[in-house]
Order: sequence, then C-alpha cells, then structure tokens
Amino acid sequence: MATASYQSPSTHHGRSRGASTIREDRKVLFQDSASGNNRRKKTGSSSTASEAQSIQQSLQRTQNLLKNELDRVSQVVDVIDQDGKLLEETKDEYQSMDVSGAANALNSLKQAQQQEQRVLMASVLFFFSVVFYIMWERVLIKLPFVERIVKMVLSSLHQFLGELMSQIQPMMALAREKVGELIG
Repeated sequence: MATASYQSPSTHHGRSRGASTIREDRKVLFQDSASGNNRRKKTGSSSTASEAQSIQQSLQRTQNLLKNELDRVSQVVDVIDQDGKLLEETKDEYQSMDVSGAANALNSLKQAQQQEQRVLMASVLFFFSVVFYIMWERVLIKLPFVERIVKMVLSSLHQFLGELMSQIQPMMALAREKVGELIG
C-alpha cells in the first residue's frame, strides 16, 4: 500500500510536534487497517460491525489530527498577520518622522550649549575677579609690589572680558533666533 508523505507546518519547522510523534500516529493508523486485513485472512468470519468500528475510530483519529494541524496553521497565519500589521505601523511611523528637521534642531542645540558654556566660563571668571578685588581692597593693598601685579592682571582681565562679551552677543542673538524658529 502506497502512503503519501505529509508534513505539517509545525513539524516541518520543528516547532510544536516532533516528526516521530506523527510517524507514531501514522503507524497506529496503518496498523489498525493492516491488522484488520490480517484478521480477515485468518478468520474469514470477522464481524463487519467490528471492522466498521475500527475504521470509524481510525477515521476519527485522522480527523482529530487534521483538526489539530488546521488549528496550528490558523494560529501561524494569525501571528503572521499581526507581525505584518506591526511592521506596517513601524514603517508608517518612521516615514512620518522628519530626519532633516531633527538634525537641524540638534545642531542648533549644540551651538546653544557651546554658547552657554562660554557664558558660564565668563561668569566664573567674573566671580573670581570680584573675590580677588575684595581680597585686594581688604588685605593686599598694603603691599606695594602686589598692587602693581594686581593692576596688570585686572587690566588684562578687563580687556579679555570685553572681547569675550563682544563675541558672545552675536551668538546669543543667533541662538535666540534658532530657538524662536524651533518653537514657532
């Protein structure tokens, strides 16, 4: 008797049932029909009702196997549909994002951060200048050589801060403009 080789999707991919389980089920199905043939040959008077019952049981097992495989296939199809929908949503989300706008915003934020860092450094420098001036007025003014050194440092510091502020003001205006573009 020729038998067709059938592999369910779940056994073909090795997911839920092993090939050995299906082979065992097939063996049981074909053993019932083979044993029925042997009984007919041996006894010749086997009851038709028992043969019909064994055939019915065999068909019932086959039907159950097919139902199980159909359920598995429908579950696989459902999972594939869900994955397809998820991929489509992800694709739509990424297409809706404007990458060039984000790059421009990032660049303007970097420039603003650099400018804030310069302002912070100028503030720290101003703070230490004030502390030094207070110390000078209270303690160090009494020493003549310190007075000359302090005057030199203060004049160069004053010049440096003036140049720094002249550089920072155009950058601040540009940063305000960029932030206004991003917000508005």
